[in-house]
Amino acid sequence: DTKQKALLLQQAVPGVSLKSLYPANVHEVVDAYSAVVKELTSVAAPAAGNFPRVRDWLKAFDRVDATRIPQTLFQKANTLQKQLLNTADNEILLHGDLHHDNILKHGNQWLAIDPKGIIGELAFEAAAFDFIHLSELESLKIDEIQKLFCTRVSQLAEKLNIDPKRLSQWVFVRLILMALWFIEDGGDPQLPIRLAKLLFV
Repeated sequence: DTKQKALLLQQAVPGVSLKSLYPANVHEVVDAYSAVVKELTSVAAPAAGNFPRVRDWLKAFDRVDATRIPQTLFQKANTLQKQLLNTADNEILLHGDLHHDNILKHGNQWLAIDPKGIIGELAFEAAAFDFIHLSELESLKIDEIQKLFCTRVSQLAEKLNIDPKRLSQWVFVRLILMALWFIEDGGDPQLPIRLAKLLFV
């Protein structure tokens, strides 16, 4: 309603997030997540629009002071993000922030909420999947966490028909990007840094 400056939105019922099933029902979560991704990407990107591109988000690597991030991690991610951008193909309109809290149950289906809208490759989208739960981070050994991560990357990559290595690389880049955003916003970057160390060092 332009007069009232109001927008009517659909309510998801019961509205529980995909996070509520994780990590107890991993296979169901992977299935639901991949189904949502496929549904979102089944619609062609608009020919016109001012959507940002993944490379625009990654300008944070040049913009943000990265001294709070271990330099070996930062340099590795910085080199990798450039390589991934230079080899990206089949770029489409993505949700951009498709973690488990942004997928809600509605009847018998799952719906995505809070889209950012960004142009990029499918592997970048899937890299927002919450591969390791906080409870696992606190209770499991490093090798167990790494094994879980590799298994879940393989499962999701197979469902979405994407390269598991490329998906894993985007996960690493997105973790360091998240740390940069936390720093830029005055927050604590330690969780994504910790995950990056555990999974990729």
